[in-house]
Amino acid sequence: MIVTEAIARARWSPEYQAIRDHYADRVARVSGVPLMQQVEEGLIVGADRELTHL
Repeated sequence: MIVTEAIARARWSPEYQAIRDHYADRVARVSGVPLMQQVEEGLIVGADRELTHL
């Protein structure tokens, strides 16, 4: 499995949809980074970890 495949599957999950609906256009107070960008980065890290433990 390629990392992008794992992320694509995650984006269709009901959990991801709920997170996206909740955080929508919100940004982190200190850094100004969109919260969904941080979620996306977490998906990348999680997918990468999943691949390294195979």
